[in-house]
Amino acid sequence: MKKIAIKMATSLLILFIRKGVLQSLVALLAFAKPSKAFAKPSKKYVDARKKALELLEEAIRKEKIDEKILPIVKKLNSKFDFFTTSSCSGRIAIMEIPCAGIKKKAKFLGKWHRKVEVKEIKGAIEKAKKGEIWFLVQSPIIHVSTFSMENARKLLVIANQSGFKYSSIKSFNGRIVVEILGTERIDAPIGKDGKIYGGGDYIDMLTDIANFMMERMEANLRKLERNIDCL
Repeated sequence: MKKIAIKMATSLLILFIRKGVLQSLVALLAFAKPSKAFAKPSKKYVDARKKALELLEEAIRKEKIDEKILPIVKKLNSKFDFFTTSSCSGRIAIMEIPCAGIKKKAKFLGKWHRKVEVKEIKGAIEKAKKGEIWFLVQSPIIHVSTFSMENARKLLVIANQSGFKYSSIKSFNGRIVVEILGTERIDAPIGKDGKIYGGGDYIDMLTDIANFMMERMEANLRKLERNIDCL
C-alpha cells in the first residue's frame, strides 16, 4: 500500500512539473474524490445540450453574442461534457431605475462592453429624465451546464485560477451549473430625476475605475480561454 501511495505521489509530482500548476490541480482534484461509479450523461442532458447549441448558433447568426466571449463559449461547447446557457463579457453601463432594488421599468441609458470615454458616460447621463441614475460595472458571467460534480469541480478550479474568484457550483431543477463570475463590480448611485450629484470629478473617477476593471476583465477572459484547454 505504501509503495502504491509513493508511486501515485511521484506520478502527480511529474505531472505538476511537466504540465504546470493548473493542469495538475485539475488532475489532482479529479483523483482526490473519485465517484463510486463514473457519471454518465442522461438523455435529458443530451437533449438539453442539443437545444442549447441550436439556440447558440441562432444567436451567433443574429450577432447577439459578445465577440470577446465567443471564443470561450465555442471552446466550452466543443467539449461534450459541457454546454453554455448564457454569457456576457462584462460591461459598463448607465441605468435609470424608479428606485433602488426595483428592476421593473428600469432602462439602460448607455452600455458598453469595452472601455469608455467620459464624454460617452456624460452623453448617456443627459438622457435621464425620471428616477435614480446608477453607474454600473458588471463582471463577465457564464453559466455552464454539465452532468457530473467531477466535471463541475474541474471547471470551478479553472475559473478560479483564471481570476473569476466569485465562481460557484449551483443546482437548478436537477441540473448542475457552474457560474463563472469575476469580482469586478460597481453599483454607484450618481443622481436622480436628471440631476447629477457629486460633480464632474466624481464621474471622472468612476470612469477611470471602470476602465481599469474592464482591462482586468479582458485579461481574465484571455486567461480563461487558454486554461479551458486543461479540461
